[in-house]
Amino acid sequence: MLMKRKQRRILLTSNILHIFGISILAPVYALYGLTVGANAWQIGASWAVYSFVAGISTIIIGRFIDGVKRDRLFIVVGYLITIIGIALFLFATNATQLYFIMAINAVGVGFYMPAWKALYTKAENKDKIASQWGVFDGTNMIAMAAAALLAGYLVNSGRYNLMFGVIILFYSIATIFVFQLKEKV
Repeated sequence: MLMKRKQRRILLTSNILHIFGISILAPVYALYGLTVGANAWQIGASWAVYSFVAGISTIIIGRFIDGVKRDRLFIVVGYLITIIGIALFLFATNATQLYFIMAINAVGVGFYMPAWKALYTKAENKDKIASQWGVFDGTNMIAMAAAALLAGYLVNSGRYNLMFGVIILFYSIATIFVFQLKEKV
């Protein structure tokens, strides 16, 4: 029981850090897109590419993960892909690049999301499923709120590079936490 609790705490911490990172970008992504010359349609389409590729890759990679049972590895790979994807925003100069960058980030989601949920499910206390998922969703919302405030401040100050650096920092710390996870609980 103690091992499961520790596993859940590590998973939740890594998730909060990762959610905080993406939630810095989400509320200001359209404004960032304008800075690289994208119009509203291109910005919306690039987010659609992200969502579509994340959906397809999550389905495909999730099926593969079930067969190999290396959840922690897939979370680490997914987090590393998203770190690279976020770093690429620092070099974007046009709207076309946004499609590519968003697709890379989406593939990262496809790697980490099903593996993270598999490990969290294995670490659940079967008598407290609703409260554990309540903590998951509640902490996500709190992280998103704090990240949105930080994003507004950074973008209002014209600090896009700092914003991406902060996201990379949070993703990197989340990845370090994942190394503490056990494959079996």
